[in-house]
Amino acid sequence: MGLRSRRTLAAELPKKVGEFVELFGWVQNVRVTARFVFVVIRDRSGVAQVTVRRTGSHGLEDVAKALRREDVVRVKGLVVRSKIAKLGYEVLPEEIEVLNRSKHPLPLDTSGHVDMELNVCLDSRAICLRRPEYQAVFKIASTALRAMRDFFTSNGYLEVITSRIIACASEGGADLFEVNYFDRKVFLAQSPQLYKEMLAGAFEKVFEIGLFYRAEKSRTTYHLAEFVSVDIEEAFASMDDVMDTLEGLIKHVVKTVGEENWRELETLEHTLPQVEYRFPRLTYTEALEMLRKEGYGLEWGDDFGAEEMRTLGRLMSGKFYFIVDWPLASKPFYTMPSPENPRVARAFDLNYEWLELASGGERIYKPEVFLEGLRRAGLNPEDFRPFIHVLEHGMPPHAGFGLGFSRLMMVLTGMKNIRQVTLFPRDVDRVTP
Repeated sequence: MGLRSRRTLAAELPKKVGEFVELFGWVQNVRVTARFVFVVIRDRSGVAQVTVRRTGSHGLEDVAKALRREDVVRVKGLVVRSKIAKLGYEVLPEEIEVLNRSKHPLPLDTSGHVDMELNVCLDSRAICLRRPEYQAVFKIASTALRAMRDFFTSNGYLEVITSRIIACASEGGADLFEVNYFDRKVFLAQSPQLYKEMLAGAFEKVFEIGLFYRAEKSRTTYHLAEFVSVDIEEAFASMDDVMDTLEGLIKHVVKTVGEENWRELETLEHTLPQVEYRFPRLTYTEALEMLRKEGYGLEWGDDFGAEEMRTLGRLMSGKFYFIVDWPLASKPFYTMPSPENPRVARAFDLNYEWLELASGGERIYKPEVFLEGLRRAGLNPEDFRPFIHVLEHGMPPHAGFGLGFSRLMMVLTGMKNIRQVTLFPRDVDRVTP
């Protein structure tokens, strides 16, 4: 019989009263009193109390007293109800087997009772992930990813996986990681942008959730060099259509996490944002006027920095909100100009409070307009020949967006640093573990 079939999880104990079970897990705490040794065992489902009566004889009592935090153990015993145990149930053991000893002192506190610096956590990341708050964070992340895939597939999107090795910048700019590829210089992809556009010309509606890379030397609380992007592209769709899709996605994810992860939210002492409203849609010009009234000396065409975004977030009363119709010069070269005003892009950002979560819009789908965009950005059309080839053979109007998954996770968990919601963050300073 395999271990899995023999094993009982801590969360299953209420259904096992009066039965002998086998628990496998880590020692979270040991407490010795005059009459008992109490051992708390942790597994992926929660914790269980194992109670050893002190008899003065050798045996289980000595084994239990010798246990230390993070030892890996197997416990076989009888499940009983208990008025004293906080969990309402306890296991009276007949066997305690130490499967592996943990070295001490531990590099960090795994109970979650002691505050610690983020770098201490990240230096021993896999051990830090045993803490209850980080267990909660990544259980929420798992739910959110599943909810996204469910939302997209139920709305007719096909999941795709595009290449991370590219010959030229898909979004322009210089924030690219160079790679030696068979003695040829290539780059790690910043986004799936041009690939997902080409695929929309074949499948109409596609989505991708995957890792991408930006060589920005940023040390902020919301930038990473390696990040998870959630992307869609849709043929025969407008900016407003994909904004509706994005709003629906956020609402579905928040609802699903609220229903399925209420225990984790309690652990984090975090309340999810309210989403039962239509997300406001400000134009760039309207947002600019709001900031001017707050004393900012901005000109039309200026970008909004962190301070301006914090002010907008305050003015928007902590809601999700879109900013639309940005200056064309501030957006990537493939963005569709407005037919009413060529200085304006058919583009949007989605923000929560001060944090930009997503950007998107309509894309150029005619080759001659795309070539104009390349010239405007100072890019070589020959570098984009494969994409131009697709545009020349029946590319439909299309639109899409890219959403930063880890930034959304900051909203869903209340964490203040993007590294807290990333399993193994990569930034200017960190490439290990």
